[in-house]
Amino acid sequence: MYRLSIKALPEASKPKIPEELFLNYRSDSAIFVSPKRRRQDQFRELEVNQHENLGNDENNRSIDDDMVLNDHETPVKQFVAPENGLEFEYLDTNVNFTDSWILIWIFKYQARFRLSDVAINSLIMFFQQTLMDADQTRFKDFPSSLHNASNLLQIDNQSKTYAVCSSCNTLYNIVDVVAKEEFKCTHIEFPMKSKEKPCGTELAEQVPLTIENKRRPKLLFLLPNLKIQINGLYQRIEFRQQLQKWTNQDVNNEILADIYDGKIWKNFPDTSGVSYFTPEIADSYLEIMINLDWFQPFESSVYSCGAIYGVICNLLRKIRFKKENMLTLGLLPEPNKVKLHKINYYLFPIVDELLEFWDRIKISAARKNIRVALICCSNDIPIVKKLCRHVSALVSCHRCYKAAGSSGNKLNFGSFDNMDDWFVERDLEKHRQNAEDWRLCKSEEERKCHITKHNLEKMKERVKNIKIPIDLRRIPNKIATGEGFSGFTADQWKTFILIYAIPLMWDLLASPDRKILGNFVRACSLLVCQIIDHNILNKAHKRLLKVAMLIEENYGPEKIIPNLHLYLHIADCCWDYEPLYSFWCFSFERMNGILDSFSNSHHQIEPELLRIIMRHWRLDGLVLSQSNNIKLAEALKLIQPRATSGKIDDMVVGDEPFPGKMLTPCRIRVTLPDNVYQILTDYYNNAYGLQFATIAELISTSSDSIIVPNMVDQFAYVRILAEIFGSAMASRYLKNANVLAKFI
Repeated sequence: MYRLSIKALPEASKPKIPEELFLNYRSDSAIFVSPKRRRQDQFRELEVNQHENLGNDENNRSIDDDMVLNDHETPVKQFVAPENGLEFEYLDTNVNFTDSWILIWIFKYQARFRLSDVAINSLIMFFQQTLMDADQTRFKDFPSSLHNASNLLQIDNQSKTYAVCSSCNTLYNIVDVVAKEEFKCTHIEFPMKSKEKPCGTELAEQVPLTIENKRRPKLLFLLPNLKIQINGLYQRIEFRQQLQKWTNQDVNNEILADIYDGKIWKNFPDTSGVSYFTPEIADSYLEIMINLDWFQPFESSVYSCGAIYGVICNLLRKIRFKKENMLTLGLLPEPNKVKLHKINYYLFPIVDELLEFWDRIKISAARKNIRVALICCSNDIPIVKKLCRHVSALVSCHRCYKAAGSSGNKLNFGSFDNMDDWFVERDLEKHRQNAEDWRLCKSEEERKCHITKHNLEKMKERVKNIKIPIDLRRIPNKIATGEGFSGFTADQWKTFILIYAIPLMWDLLASPDRKILGNFVRACSLLVCQIIDHNILNKAHKRLLKVAMLIEENYGPEKIIPNLHLYLHIADCCWDYEPLYSFWCFSFERMNGILDSFSNSHHQIEPELLRIIMRHWRLDGLVLSQSNNIKLAEALKLIQPRATSGKIDDMVVGDEPFPGKMLTPCRIRVTLPDNVYQILTDYYNNAYGLQFATIAELISTSSDSIIVPNMVDQFAYVRILAEIFGSAMASRYLKNANVLAKFI
């Protein structure tokens, strides 16, 4: 987790986003930076003090003074996006067709079951024929194809699309690329260097069609329209109330329960210096967190598709990461992941749109101006390096002044004796200035096994014997083959560390390694709590520090890799943004799975995904506009997904009708085993605060005791909503009978 806390200058009106994204938005005023602070100090706001710049002191020069070009040089624009020419307008949700609800249902049916356009085209043709036979006069205007139906409902993506150079990632207007034969990339990597040659990569290719060949870009970058997505959110009646619920949260300065308890939320400044987050504007000032991740949409070939997501932090944690509340900011079109600084080409148009929202945009459904600030980037370390352009984690930490030392030929982050000297927050404005210096460089040069195979087999066998609740999902049991753990997802690693690690590995490790593992598992179990306090956070930090020190003590400083050092900043991230539970990347990873599941032609997947994403937003708006249409409401119930039982976090007490169904076979009036009978009685006593007793205890207990019967009806299965849970009587569903319990 990496926080962004740059205070925008009043005259520049810049949003709070990563420094590297602002290379072309520079201010004429300098920023006064207060002295370095210790990590335990309060969050420091960067103050604007224009009077400090009036003197001639060398230290008071503005940032731009350091970037003065020679007389023969001109300012260079880099990482820019061409004019797209797309005129944006909010589409009318009132469709001029009486039976449009039928078409809306068909498209929602497609979205629910992820059907291809070819299948839906056939379905629309079938509907048209059937309806015409039923009433030719009424349905004479019913569309006969998917294309006509899309035009009628105005299901158009209304999003910007750019042609991309496959070599340097420069963006071009599609019209310009296809209009000229052999259009080549004109980008110059180092424009400040004389005699530098342009890229020269061809951007288009000939595609054979039935009548003639057609030119099309080899690579496309899609920019989903953020205005349409936010407008769609405000079309929901309950959305505005959901934005304001955080203002009713109980405030306890000793507890961190959500992002509203963090220092960034409390101290984030507006351009005028006042707090950005206030209850009075909770429904119009939005704060978003972004994530960039890649996924492979094809199983048969190596192709990576990158997606930039956004979530609105104003929403409470329980609904913040729901699919319908997630924003898609961009789809990156790379057969392989984009390289380091070249991601700036894709970020530029996104920054442009965020800058518009920072200056406030009129949103039709909200009936007011809406403002957006980007307050957080939640990504893994390699990706955050690309987004925020931090120095390599192998060389130096991006949050503090710890630099890598060397032991032999290997860099490391060992030595904790002088921790007070380097565990100090970096100067964020200096980072931004360094990014600008980097942009003006003239050349690339200037920019510049502990567990054995036998033990793995033991662990593999032990995994099979550990039963966990089905909703946690098991980890892959092939850890003794191939590259072992290399295929684990982040969610699987979390499950492995919290549940599997100690029972699988404890007796296979030496005493020092047991201490390392025990401290690490304990730290993780503390940090993943949904609500934490100062005491828990301090304990977790001490455990992680102990892990690093034990590794250095037993294996030498060369084993203190960048990740081990970055563990020490996890507590700071929690102070800034609340518990890890509220901003970790698991929810974003699930969005990758959703995009990956959409039906596509396996050719240019990004345009197809963009069309699906924007179609969903349009359909949601159309459904809301026909909320009084009883026919549509009843029809949509037919395709609603079946509810699942999920997790039960609260203590179960009270008496109510069983919502599920008991399934046969069954045994009537079975006597409970003595140990189970006693446990049930003890539970009643603890849960209800009354006096319960077994039949055997009847003589020795008071007359006010409630006797618990020991006769029950035993069933093999129980169905709760869409899930079937089994018992010892039904071995097929036995693993579903496991429950994850937390004991004090």
